[in-house]
Amino acid sequence: MKLVTSLAFLLFTQAVALGSVPTVEGLFRNSSNKDVTAEAVIVSYSIEEQQNEMIMQKTESEVINNELETEMLKEKTKPIFVKETLYKQTDSNTIQSIKYLYNSGEMKKKDLIKFKYSPNYKAKIINEFNINKRLLSSLSLMYLRNNSEIIGNLLKDKGNNYLSNKEILNSEKTKLLETYKEYLIATKEDPDLRAELSSPLNPTDLEEKGKVLDLMKKNIYQKTNQVSLVKVQDEFRWKVDLGTINAEFTNEGHRLKNLNLQSNGTIEVTTGDHVLFNGIHELPKIIIFKSSNDRVYKIRFLSLKHYQSYKKSFSKAIKNLSKSEKEVRESGELYSEHPLVL
Repeated sequence: MKLVTSLAFLLFTQAVALGSVPTVEGLFRNSSNKDVTAEAVIVSYSIEEQQNEMIMQKTESEVINNELETEMLKEKTKPIFVKETLYKQTDSNTIQSIKYLYNSGEMKKKDLIKFKYSPNYKAKIINEFNINKRLLSSLSLMYLRNNSEIIGNLLKDKGNNYLSNKEILNSEKTKLLETYKEYLIATKEDPDLRAELSSPLNPTDLEEKGKVLDLMKKNIYQKTNQVSLVKVQDEFRWKVDLGTINAEFTNEGHRLKNLNLQSNGTIEVTTGDHVLFNGIHELPKIIIFKSSNDRVYKIRFLSLKHYQSYKKSFSKAIKNLSKSEKEVRESGELYSEHPLVL
């Protein structure tokens, strides 16, 4: 354990000393949050459509010729309340999801209007055609499981020249550090080897030592022009520029502040201040999501719980989905798919 810790500390100090500019993938990992080790994350939130003030300020004659804006003047979608479980076994990379949709903030059985079960939620997100649903679900996994894989897939698909950490990794330096790790393990198991072997980080050959010193001065990640530090009013922010996707993160904490994505329209995401929900993990208090068709929604997180062991409970929840289907039928409310809920 100490060997792993030592190597992790070495990588960390190298990143701090030589790589003060964060990577795109690192920023989209929600690194301000504590690592998520729980099998299950259960979150509840509300989605309420906001009145688009820009459209409302136009006169009826100005709007009438625009079919999209005319549609936006119609009745807003009703607020919905969602309780979502994201389940991931420790030895699996698959995330399963169950979402219950309610028409009341009390979120009781009588209020249930729809449920959605996804045995492979990450694949469902990646294959989703609706860009609004795909983006919000990708951001949700980023926030709830500190997972950059799915949002990274979207950045690769919709952005220009997105490079993951793996793609900008200094392979020569990584190989050197892996060799050093093997040296630490071997000499711990057999301390006498220290007299026979030299540390890969401190070779006896002067020429090799010079190469190692030069290599250790290099960043673990190759620099790109995708991330830069900019000043916004009176604060500094990290700006991600992927052409069709732009985002800003706080300088300290790397919290996402806003995101702009152009794809058959423009999507704008703005986040509020972060708050602790379970005493350990934080989420934005609200997210303002302007969809590609200019409808504006406020997403408000209501609760967050983590469960370290949840296999039996999740299996029971799946078995009870037939009961949930009966409750949906008994509610008597016809449900139309929500523009943001996958």
